Amino acid sequence: MYPANYFGLFPPFPRKDTVFVAMSFDEQFEKRWTDVIGPAIANVKPNGNALAAIRVDSRRISDSILTEILSGIGTARLVLADVTTIGYMDGGRAIRNANVLYEVGLAHAQRLPEEVLLFRSDNDNLLFDVANVRVNTYAPDQAPDEARKLISDCVEAALREVDLRRNLSDQRS
Repeated sequence: MYPANYFGLFPPFPRKDTVFVAMSFDEQFEKRWTDVIGPAIANVKPNGNALAAIRVDSRRISDSILTEILSGIGTARLVLADVTTIGYMDGGRAIRNANVLYEVGLAHAQRLPEEVLLFRSDNDNLLFDVANVRVNTYAPDQAPDEARKLISDCVEAALREVDLRRNLSDQRS
């Protein structure tokens, strides 16, 4: 299904108590998922309920990976993406995960700006299309405690901003 048609099926609110995570599934990123990103998101408990971090590789049965991605982006409270460099081309040019960047593009097209959180753990130049968007720099491999705190703080701040926007929108109705 074409993403715009699929997203039209979801109301803007309410959302599930989840955060959709877009990131490389490469083994070099596994510890940041299990030790930093997942626990940092679970540490946030809006209304007393812990948020669940969702990645599309966590399910073993699916009719379509794209459907899972679209559903995750469409129903989660927030979208968090790690756009860290995954390697380098000859000449030293940084390579970022194209699938993650596609998911970021879908999220930017569908979600409020406050609902899409970007993180990276490199200092390489960002691609032009995301260079003007706030990207949080963190060090999940070198300083996991600080990285968990940064993610939790950013998720909490984003939820407050979304709630404020929703409340202001409700007042105008």
